[in-house]
Amino acid sequence: MLDDRLIKTVFTLPTQDSGEIQLYGIFYHYRVVGVAKPGDQVVVVAADRSGLSVRKLGSELDF
Repeated sequence: MLDDRLIKTVFTLPTQDSGEIQLYGIFYHYRVVGVAKPGDQVVVVAADRSGLSVRKLGSELDF
């Protein structure tokens, strides 16, 4: 599934808490998990039917 391939994709956060971002020609809704401000680099940590969950780069957990 294309959405699962977006996990670990990095982009610059355009808005504070949630919004819409175009990745690979497709618009996705996203929501920020944790604390991040516009201009921060964020990474996609989850993708589901409601959109992408992103977290500030450097604060994601790797297992």
